[in-house]
Amino acid sequence: MIIHKIKKINKALYHHTYFNQKDYFDYLNLLKKKIKGNGANKKKLTNKNFSQTEKIIFELYNKKSLTENDYFIIEKFYNKFSVFLSLKKKYNRKLVKTSNLKCINLTYLIFGILLFKLNEKVISKSNKLNTILKIIDLSLLKKKLNTIEEQFLKKNIINALRLIKKLL
Repeated sequence: MIIHKIKKINKALYHHTYFNQKDYFDYLNLLKKKIKGNGANKKKLTNKNFSQTEKIIFELYNKKSLTENDYFIIEKFYNKFSVFLSLKKKYNRKLVKTSNLKCINLTYLIFGILLFKLNEKVISKSNKLNTILKIIDLSLLKKKLNTIEEQFLKKNIINALRLIKKLL
């Protein structure tokens, strides 16, 4: 099953991985089912205390227009994620981690949408697609997603499929 293969790849941090043609089509079919499916849990996010990183990413997402500094912050988070495949809950001003706790799943999904807004001069289409697919994989490995996470997962899948079409 494709989910089992994704788990193995994720544990290996995507090093020396190979998808054959059948795996590729299975993965695309899984993504298309996630777009069409409405099997989301009815739970809503509770108003809990979000961490520093989560607040920053949520605020960036809610902004109507992003400034150059905002793009710079997104790029720095992209660099952190691409190296460690996770974002930590706290960073200092120079974006050095001060906590080993990982952010919640919703943060990664919103981060994927923010990545899609970055200019190609900052991150190439292939790197952007690679990162968004890793975020989707992390979400697919989670057993249950709430309705908000399902909505953001669908947006990320649609963005990934658009990037795949552009690259082909």
